[in-house]
Amino acid sequence: MDIASFKAKLDGARAFECAAGGFTFRLRMPTPHAWRLAIERHVREGGMLEHARAMRSVLDVALVGWEGVTWSAVMPDAPADPLPFSAEARALLLDERQDLADALATAIGIELHRRREALEAVRKN
Repeated sequence: MDIASFKAKLDGARAFECAAGGFTFRLRMPTPHAWRLAIERHVREGGMLEHARAMRSVLDVALVGWEGVTWSAVMPDAPADPLPFSAEARALLLDERQDLADALATAIGIELHRRREALEAVRKN
C-alpha cells in the first residue's frame, strides 16, 4: 500500500454523516493532533477553555460537505436555491445558524465517544 492510499483509508475511516435542521452534513473527525491544536489554541490564562472558539476550530476542520443546504438556510429572505459547499459558505452557515453549529458539535461529541468506546473494546480483546 502506498502512502496516498493509506491516507485515503484514514480519511475514510474518520468520515460520517449527520442529519440536522433538515439537511445532511458530511463530517470528518479531526485527527488527534488537530483536536489538540484546537483545544490548546483556545485555552486562556489559568487553564480555562474557550469552548465556543475551540468547537468552531473543530467544525472548521470537520465539516467537509452537505446536502440540501440552501441560501435561505443562512438568510430566510434569500432564494431557496442550493448553497454550494465551500469554506466561505461553511463560515457563513456556522456564523448565522448557531443551532446547526450546536447540533454538529453534539454529533461530533457523540461520534468521538462512540469511537473511543470501540477502540477501548478492541484494546481489551
